Amino acid sequence: MKVLVLLISTLPFFAFSQTDRVWDISIGAMDSDEEGFASFYVPNVNIYFGILGQGEWHFNTGVSGTQYLSDIDPEFEVNFPCKLYAGFNPPKDSLDYWEEDCREGRYKEVYIPVDSSAQIELTHSVTFEKNELIIKNLEDIQDIIYFLKKDDKNEVFLGHLFNVQNKWKHEDLMNDRINFIKSEVAKYSQNLDNRISVVPKIVTEKHFISDQVPVEFRENRTEAYLHSENTIICSAPLLVKFHPLADTMDKNSFNKLNSLPEFLLKNSGLRIQVNLYRSANINAQLIQKRFETINKVFVNSGISPNRIVPNIRDFYTKSALDSMLLQNQEMPDENEIHFLVLAPDSIPPCGNSGHPKIHFKKYRQEIFETECDSLNHLVEIINSNTTSNYYLIGIATDKTPEERFNAKSRAEIVKDRLIRLGINPNRLTVTQAHHKAPLEGKPKNWPFYPDWYEFEIGVYLEIDN
Repeated sequence: MKVLVLLISTLPFFAFSQTDRVWDISIGAMDSDEEGFASFYVPNVNIYFGILGQGEWHFNTGVSGTQYLSDIDPEFEVNFPCKLYAGFNPPKDSLDYWEEDCREGRYKEVYIPVDSSAQIELTHSVTFEKNELIIKNLEDIQDIIYFLKKDDKNEVFLGHLFNVQNKWKHEDLMNDRINFIKSEVAKYSQNLDNRISVVPKIVTEKHFISDQVPVEFRENRTEAYLHSENTIICSAPLLVKFHPLADTMDKNSFNKLNSLPEFLLKNSGLRIQVNLYRSANINAQLIQKRFETINKVFVNSGISPNRIVPNIRDFYTKSALDSMLLQNQEMPDENEIHFLVLAPDSIPPCGNSGHPKIHFKKYRQEIFETECDSLNHLVEIINSNTTSNYYLIGIATDKTPEERFNAKSRAEIVKDRLIRLGINPNRLTVTQAHHKAPLEGKPKNWPFYPDWYEFEIGVYLEIDN
């Protein structure tokens, strides 16, 4: 009964998640229908949030109905235990705060019932004439164009509101208005409208806005944020979406995917789990192709493959989807890929298959260092055995003079770099060796990689016995 009372009220919602042992906070507002059965996030709500002695923030939840503290204040790190406040009015004194003690591995969920003082405010919108497809102020469109032009990774989100009391009454007009906005932006540049996304939101009559399309501007983030494996209730703020029945994705999703290697390079103690759906439309072959599309981005950025973990899950049954629809829940998409951060202590060491090696960009004399294969790794190996000398062996894939010359040149490049790092040149001998490349379509064993790798093993290290 207590849960029912809470759901009837409008109430702030909090969830805690962890990246690299630092917790983030998701903040939003929830409402329910008149019967109190269906609950949903309310978009564009002004909320006050505070951590006693650490900071206070006043923000708008935007078209999605939730905001992350890491988005509001990227430099701020939450340290628990601490005292928190949230409400639709500023805190009066320290008595308004409550204690939160979040330990690693624990999931926290806090509901705070509040009064009806929630303020809905559209920080950005496109306003139309009443019940018409005519924009009142063209500057609203110009603001969207300017923001998208400012950075090619910036995104714009349009809120598509459904009135829960009369869900379909305005649907056609809302669809037409959103398509009209996108077409007006596309007139300036056809590529810009690819970075405009639509967020459907079900709201009650009191929160429904009939002649304004809510707009949210999201700037390009330099560091991706992901939920930890311990987070339960919130969907990941970063996900990508494949085209139906395909292993390709639009530019918007691909840009998001490309932000993740930097996250892993900055957090060397973490792995990422890639959650892929299996369904009647998505077979094992398509799942493999989709994972390979994702894996390419990480591997070709120098990330060790053992830090990217696939997790295949069955998609929801028809009865489960029908139940979600009846409860006005946001519907899942079998083409979406969600990411989770795995616990730091679960990372396996770098594999030691084959000889210690240095990669080169394909068809170039340019070294490409990865997490597990770098010049510093070779330095450590050579310095760990001070009584031995070593061969630097360039790989030639055929026996032509040109190929042998290129292979030996790569070994010379590696030798020069190792000397600069303090290795005695008398301990290094440069040579080359022929390794026949496997035929197309045949399995590729050491020292060859799958064709989609953008780099190859150019030089490997061997002890001089």
